[in-house]
Amino acid sequence: MKVNARQILALGFLAVIASIVAWYFFMYQAQVNKIYTIQTEISQLNGQLSRSNVSINSLPSLKASVSSMVEEFDSLSMKLPTKDQVSTMVNDIVEAALTRDLTIDKISPAIQAMLESPNYFVKVPIEIEINGSYLNFGMFIESLYQLPFHIYISNLSLNRSDDHVTVIAKMSAYFYVINPGGKI
Repeated sequence: MKVNARQILALGFLAVIASIVAWYFFMYQAQVNKIYTIQTEISQLNGQLSRSNVSINSLPSLKASVSSMVEEFDSLSMKLPTKDQVSTMVNDIVEAALTRDLTIDKISPAIQAMLESPNYFVKVPIEIEINGSYLNFGMFIESLYQLPFHIYISNLSLNRSDDHVTVIAKMSAYFYVINPGGKI
């Protein structure tokens, strides 16, 4: 069976997408889940500390537990960008597309929703529409994996242009940022 360049390109693209999805499910999502677990444990321990039925003897160990969890939480939080860095993040996405000779038809992050969020962790949705060659689009997707922050792509739609030379890609994406004044 002879394998042509399109099949190799399609397999390469699928491998890139599969590795991004695998990375998300096995590495990053575990960190986000761990942060939420630590937040819950901190809230529970803080609640226990405030109750009058906590014995004086257990306070030092509870304080040590809270301290270590706060340190771990702070360490994990340092890995996420703050909401002040969103414009830089969007510029990184735009640069990744333009560097690969793609035309950006639309890129619109939901800035207002992010600014109004009272939460500490804020999900920032972004709608992206680009067009260009299929190979350049594949390189763009791969370059998103190399960015200093994590972006998640969903609702990816690829269509050929009328001239069958370019691909028109529409996608919903999102990334998480920290709102320093938000509630945990």
